Amino acid sequence: LLAGAFASAGQNMALLLESDPESFFEVRNNDAFHRALGNQMTAEAWIYAKDLTGLRVIANKEESFQFAVRGGTFNAALRPDPRGLGWAWFNSKFEIELEKWAHVAMIWDGEHVRMYVDGRESEPFLKKADAINVTKATFKVGRRERGGATHGIFDGLIDEVRISKVVRYQDGYEVPRSAFEPDDDTLALYHFDKEEPARMIEDFSQSGADGKLKGQAKLVPSTAPTALPVEAGGKLAT
Repeated sequence: LLAGAFASAGQNMALLLESDPESFFEVRNNDAFHRALGNQMTAEAWIYAKDLTGLRVIANKEESFQFAVRGGTFNAALRPDPRGLGWAWFNSKFEIELEKWAHVAMIWDGEHVRMYVDGRESEPFLKKADAINVTKATFKVGRRERGGATHGIFDGLIDEVRISKVVRYQDGYEVPRSAFEPDDDTLALYHFDKEEPARMIEDFSQSGADGKLKGQAKLVPSTAPTALPVEAGGKLAT
């Protein structure tokens, strides 16, 4: 598997991270990750974990929201505005299997946080507020930075990271079997299929929140069930 691999037409790729604290994907601070969300959001991804010890962060906007594998189970954290509500963790109690692709999602509807693994819904956790907490933190895939220290480095593959300003799933749902297509409710979408010059990864939403691969983070061929017929530029449906 080669670093900096470019996707050819029809090639499905994913982001590879290997427990290196200096290797991750990062996007500059953007309203897409807090103000634009209001109090309705879905954050999701496909993951393939190679190590589940401790905390393994999938995606993080520090002091706004985060989802991760923690102690082998899918967890999420959320900090709404006002600040008095505080940053809190929620445990879906759904176990993540090693070396197996899983679709994970966290949802906040303004009153409750719910989590999903492969279509199974967790119990609802009360978290009522009018908006997500706004911070200056960058959006990261594969690690968390808090108090000047790095935490929760992911080990494995991550694909199809999408942030939406609506509740996309309710009750049990059929697991998506193709790449996500951007719509009016998509605020960020990373297919991780093609590395652009300067190690940039395109955001396929209208937000234009492109990000950058850091350290040894790279794109590698993927067996995730997320491919669509594509042009060489990415996974957008032709």
